Formats: sequence, structure tokens, C-alpha cells
Amino acid sequence: MTDKIRIFVDMDGTLARFHDEQLYLERMFEKGFFIGLKPFDNAVEAIKHIIDNHPNVDVYVLSTAITTPYCITEKNAWLDKYLPNVDKEHRILMESSAGFKSLCVPGNYMYKDDNGKYHIKISENDILIDDYNKNLEGWERDGGTAIKAKNNINHRGLYGALWNGELIDVTDTADSIVERLTEIIVSREKGIEENHYNEDDEELEID
Repeated sequence: MTDKIRIFVDMDGTLARFHDEQLYLERMFEKGFFIGLKPFDNAVEAIKHIIDNHPNVDVYVLSTAITTPYCITEKNAWLDKYLPNVDKEHRILMESSAGFKSLCVPGNYMYKDDNGKYHIKISENDILIDDYNKNLEGWERDGGTAIKAKNNINHRGLYGALWNGELIDVTDTADSIVERLTEIIVSREKGIEENHYNEDDEELEID
């Protein structure tokens, strides 16, 4: 586990306007679908700002890739075009069959509970920004911090329960998105400092 703050950003529905193509989802399996998705421009600009102005924060793209000959190649090409600030080492394109996104987090670990069931553990300093509640719920369950990406179609109460945790509107202004992300980063930094302070106190008591 690490004290490093890491932000993992979803692509489809968070950075890319995936749901604009919802009437043509069968095209997902065709060449040109993913590279042709338009960006949520302000969300992309906000992530660029965080990368450029918070060198103490590692930013990853963490996205599911469906099984087609084109998906991974086109998602990388999309990032090269719109978000080249995220280098290849910080792009995690996981297979759709891989399960929860926490499984693909660098440095995670697996443990077994008293009933013999295995679990994944990640840090609360690992922050996921995603438009899909199931991904967010799994992330929180495994110890991470989850932020709902509210886009142009979700979070309207039409399907399932509304997300009641942290939320960022990716259709908002870039400045507003940056401001909210910065607040979250500062909050986590304070939490890290407090943990270090408490650990130092414990060491003094032992001595």
C-alpha cells in the first residue's frame, strides 16, 4: 500500500462521450467506433490541469476494453489525440472479463478472510472517477475512494439507485471540475499527514 495519491479515470462516459452513440451500440464492435467518440472537453482539460499542476498525484486512465480487434488500439489512439499527458505506463485497458477495476490497480494485494474468501485491497488514496455505479461500489468495497462522473445521461434516477457519494459533473466547466478535484486531493493529503502524525505519536509512546 502507498501514501501516494493516485487518480484512476474511466474513459467511456467520463472522458469520452460514449452515450452520444447509445443508439448505435452495435457499432462498438466495428472499426472506428472508439476513435470516433467525441470528448467531454472540459473533463479532459481538467485532468490535464491536474497532471500539470499536481506532480505529487499520479493520474491513470483505467478503462474496460471489449474484445474486438480495434478497441485497445483505438482507445490508445484516442488518448494520444486528446490526453497525451497520460503516457503508456499510466494507461490500464482491462479486459471486460477481468471483473472489478480494483483488480487492475498497481500495488493492490489479495487477502483471505476468516471464512476463506479472497478479497482485493487497495488504498483510500486510490481515487476512481467513473460513471458506472457498479464500478464505484466495487472500488469502495475494496478500500478505495470513489467519485461518480455525472454525464449527459446518467444520475437521473431512471435506472437503479442514485449515487449518494462524491460526484463530479463532467459537463461542468473545466474550472469547476478542477476546483472539486483539488478539494478532494487536498483532503486526502491532509489525511495522509494526520496518519503520519498519529504513527509518529505511537512510536514515541512505544519508546
